[in-house]
Amino acid sequence: MKTLLSMWIWICVGFLIVAIVGILFYFRASPEVLKGKQGIVSIHRDKDVVVKTYNMKNNALNWSAYLTHVYALEVLRGEPHFPKLLHADPKTKTVTMQYCGDVLTRATLPGNWRQQLREIQNTAEKYEIDYIDTGDENFTVKDGVIYWVDVGSFMLRRHCENNECEPFKDKETLSDLFAERFQTD
Repeated sequence: MKTLLSMWIWICVGFLIVAIVGILFYFRASPEVLKGKQGIVSIHRDKDVVVKTYNMKNNALNWSAYLTHVYALEVLRGEPHFPKLLHADPKTKTVTMQYCGDVLTRATLPGNWRQQLREIQNTAEKYEIDYIDTGDENFTVKDGVIYWVDVGSFMLRRHCENNECEPFKDKETLSDLFAERFQTD
């Protein structure tokens, strides 16, 4: 009887361990899902990957944003401070790219943030990027490196007509914008 009871306890302990490991694995592997105007973003931190799936309800606008996103990532391939394009699938309207950390905040500003923002601005000038959405959620930081992740809103100078693009104003450098946002010197 004692042997049967101890065997039963070990079986229960075994099932409990398997259940706990399964639950931990499930929550670790579950992506963080964010819904935006243009679609859904799935963040797979464990795989260092972000997948953006464009919503095609507003076909023309979102198709254009999808194409701009893929094009901009291709143009910026190899540039620091921008995500690496890993895969694009026009059939499913998904863009898979490098995970570039959490949203940039005053608390996560790296010590050399001004220099990094100047590098980002110089890259934008190099590729003649005139209009860029500079919302807080479009900048992230990972391992002390700032990334500009929402490249779907980029406008390249050669694609702008009739002054429809909004270039950076001389006084509004990225450094100035973030110094004002985060109230830093």
